[in-house]
This record gives sequence, structure tokens and C-alpha cells, in this order.
Amino acid sequence: MPGVSDSAFVATMAELRRAEGSTTDTVALAAARRRILQQRGLTVEQMDRAARALANDPQRAADLFGAIDKRVANVPADSSHANPSRSAVKQ
Repeated sequence: MPGVSDSAFVATMAELRRAEGSTTDTVALAAARRRILQQRGLTVEQMDRAARALANDPQRAADLFGAIDKRVANVPADSSHANPSRSAVKQ
């Protein structure tokens, strides 16, 4: 199973967070989550694996989640926070 790049992880997590804030309808939220992952060519398992891999690198995790928070707030992420060439999951 291929890894998830930092940039894909940040973009996907930000979009998932935005979806969570857009509705209280659990059925609509589940559909939005499926659509977001499908549009990005990712699975729940890939995202879970990428998130678990970050437990081994707390500073990197903090940087990525900071970038996610900025994206959710519609503030462009500082390019020093997420290096798109790195993979959140080692292959």
C-alpha cells in the first residue's frame, strides 16, 4: 500500500475538518468523508496508517497539524511546515 505524502495528508485532513464543521447530520458527514477520500484517491486505512506513523516523530506531527490548522482557517501553510517530498508513511 503506497504512503501518503505530507502535502496530501495536510490537504485531506484540512478538508475533512472543514466537512466536520459544515454539518451536524451524521449521514451527510459520512458521505462527505467518503467523497473527500475518494476524490483524493485515499482510503481510511491509508490515512490512519499515516497518522499512526507520525507518533514516531512528534515534532513533524506538530508541524503537520499546525499546517492543517492553518489550512482549515484558510491561511496558506508556511512551506517549511510540510515538505511535499516526504511521506507520512515509510514505504
